[in-house]
Amino acid sequence: MKTALTAAGATVTKEGALDGGAPYVGASSANGMKFLIYGTVCTGTPARCKGANMSATFTLDSDAEVDAREKKIDRSAVGVRNAGDNSLEVSRYLIFDEGLTRGNLRTNIEVFIEVAEDIWNGGGE
Repeated sequence: MKTALTAAGATVTKEGALDGGAPYVGASSANGMKFLIYGTVCTGTPARCKGANMSATFTLDSDAEVDAREKKIDRSAVGVRNAGDNSLEVSRYLIFDEGLTRGNLRTNIEVFIEVAEDIWNGGGE
């Protein structure tokens, strides 16, 4: 995952494991947007995951503003939701069940960064 992030132009800022043992990598885009990728449906030691979720959360001025932005965003490449505490979460889920090429992983990260940055900058409609 770290190699794919670097190939997509992001900088790895941290890594570790969530409380349940799933691995995660924190990163920053070339434009400074911070985001997280964490494994899902993970088993074994070291953990092997059947998927990953890419997530960026943006704090807005109010929960009402989050709800209004969420309703306006129409991007099929990501999901958006009100994450509480005036936060809008943008996410993209990847399924690894039958494998994923390095190139496809890099492309998925690039798409996520592009769309999430557009939303971060007020777009997405």
